[in-house]
Amino acid sequence: MAVSVTPAKPLPTAATPSDAGGGGPFGAPLPGQAGVNGAYGPGDNYIAGASQLKRNALIVTILSIALSAVMVAV
Repeated sequence: MAVSVTPAKPLPTAATPSDAGGGGPFGAPLPGQAGVNGAYGPGDNYIAGASQLKRNALIVTILSIALSAVMVAV
């Protein structure tokens, strides 16, 4: 049985230097940059929603502790 080996090609590199933000049609986008249908990800204010999640988690925790204490006392 004969074995056929295909030589590997080198992987493609970035279109432009990544330290400059990339740019161009195939480079990395600048932070917060928007594309078609959000192709470049969320906007700059995306992470601002994390504080809301922390606050909600704290409220749920406090309510859970209070409810547990009431259930134990009854």
